[in-house]
This record gives sequence, structure tokens and C-alpha cells, in this order.
Amino acid sequence: MDEESFSDFKKKLAHQKAISELAAADEIKQWVKIQAAYKEGSDQRMEAEEQIYSLRKKLREDEQKSVDTLAKSTKSKLDKAKNEEVKRIEDERDAFVEAQDAKIKAIDDLLSKMQTSNEDEDYERAMAEKQARLALLQSAVGPEGIAERKQVGKDIEDMQREHNRTLAKRGLEDQKKQLQEEKTAREKDYNDKIEAAKSHYEELANAFDSFSSDTELKAENLKQIQILKESEKNEEILKQLDQFIADYQSKMDKLAASAVVDEIGMVTETSSSENNFPFSKKMTEKESDLLNYNRNIDKWKTGDAVAKSEAHAENDYLRKKYGIVKDTGKLQKFHSGGIVQGVEAQRFR
Repeated sequence: MDEESFSDFKKKLAHQKAISELAAADEIKQWVKIQAAYKEGSDQRMEAEEQIYSLRKKLREDEQKSVDTLAKSTKSKLDKAKNEEVKRIEDERDAFVEAQDAKIKAIDDLLSKMQTSNEDEDYERAMAEKQARLALLQSAVGPEGIAERKQVGKDIEDMQREHNRTLAKRGLEDQKKQLQEEKTAREKDYNDKIEAAKSHYEELANAFDSFSSDTELKAENLKQIQILKESEKNEEILKQLDQFIADYQSKMDKLAASAVVDEIGMVTETSSSENNFPFSKKMTEKESDLLNYNRNIDKWKTGDAVAKSEAHAENDYLRKKYGIVKDTGKLQKFHSGGIVQGVEAQRFR
């Protein structure tokens, strides 16, 4: 393919983008295809490589931003659900306390009325006795035995009446005490539930907050969210957590797929189009080593102690093999001899 064909390709691509007929992923595919048609080191191939790198980087950044937006949106919904849950518990608590207070007040009112009634009854009875005694004295001439018998009967009646009053009052006071104890216990229970709910939702909120910082910790954050989800009883929050986990895993799958394509890049496309373009070639030993080198960096970041040790040992060997003095992260190419300058994704020519 010549310069004119390359120019026509770019014009067509620009037109498709202008009329919004070309997604970023499709644009990458077209650049990869045109990249394979030109010889290594040509201006057209280098321009295609730069476009592919830039587009893939933007695609990953956009997807990462969408993950952060998803986390913030879900956290906002969780905050709303948390406030509604706490408000529901508080309303239930307040309603119970109000009902208990009403019952206690009713008993207090009854006790007060009983006290008043008893005092009035005692007064009226004492007055009647005095009046009867006065009348008896005015006309009495009977012996002392009759008087004593009547006095004993009166005393027994007084004792029984007073005892019945005491028992009735004692029963009401016991009810009042029981209600008061229940009120205190339930108030504590409601307050404990509120604090537990706040603590639970705070843990969820912290897990979502961390999504906006270190990408490498996102897997651990997701694991923590899944653990917290197991103890969740609120249906709305369960729904939001399930939706977030599903959306997040979908986005991570896209990022992982993009990362794989970015690692193998031109090599895969070149192999698949070997029979169609004269400048295609198979993966060389150096390209294979580069692929393993970059994969080992990922293993060192995410693996256990054994995986880290193996990745470090292999990359140390590869750096010595290609004359790389120090580890600068992932590489676009192995530079033969000398110190490799720069960091991940920097081009070396």
C-alpha cells in the first residue's frame, strides 16, 4: 500500500468519525488492520502504532472513569437507602416509646384516681361511724360484751378492705415497673440497631470510596463488598449491590480484554493477516520475551509471594539478556544495549 492509499484511509476514517458512525473499538480495529499492511519502521506504520496506542489508552481511561462514576452513583444510592433505613428504625422506636409512655401515664392516672377515691371513702366511712357512734351513745344501755363483739367485727372488716386496696395498688405498680423496664430495654435495642446500621453502611461507603483511589485494590474492595452483602437484609440495598457488582464485573471484563489486546497488539493481527499483506511476520523470540516481561509485571503486582518471586527472577534474566540496567515498568520495546529510559508505554526507536 502506498502513501495515497494511506491518505484515503485517513480521510474515510475522519468522515466516519464526523458522522458518528465509528466507535472507538472499531476505529482501533481499522488502524490495526492498516498497521499490518506497512513495513516495520515506515512512517505509515509508526503513525498507525501511535494512533492505536492513543486510542487504546483513551478507551481504557474512559472505561475506568465509567467504573468510578458507577461506584459514586451506587454509593449515593446506598446513602439514600441507609438514611431511609435509619429513619424507619427511629420512627418505629419513637412510636413504641410513645405507646409505652401512654400506657404508663394511664396507670399513673388510675393510681391517682384510686388514691382520691380511697381517701374519700375512708372519710365518709369514718364520718358515718362517728355519727352512728354518737347516735348509739345517745340511746345505748347494752352490756360491754355486745360492744366488744361489734368492735372486733368492725376491725376485721377494716383490715380486709385495706389489704384489698394494697393488693390492687401493688398490682398496678408491678405493671408500671414491667412496662418501664420493657421500655428501657427496647430503647436500648433500637439504639443498638441504629448504631449497627450506621456502622454497616459506613463500611459499605468506605469500600466504595476506595474505588476512586488505587486501582490495584479494587479486587479486594469488591471482595469486601461481597462479604458485607451476605449480611445485608435491606432489599433495596441488596438490589443496588447486586447491580453494582454485575456492572463492575462487566466493565472489568472489558478492561481486561482491552489489556490483553494491548499486550499482544500488532503481533496477533500480523499473524492473522499473514497471507494478505506482504510485510506481515510471525512473533519473534524478542517479541515473545517482551510479552512475557510485561505479563510478569502484572503477576508481580497481583500475585502471591511465590508468583512475585518467579516473575522477578524471569524479568531479571530478561533485563540482563537485553542489556536493560534497571526496572522501569512495562516496556513498548526492548532497546538493545544501554539503559532503557522512560516508563510504561513509552516508545523506543
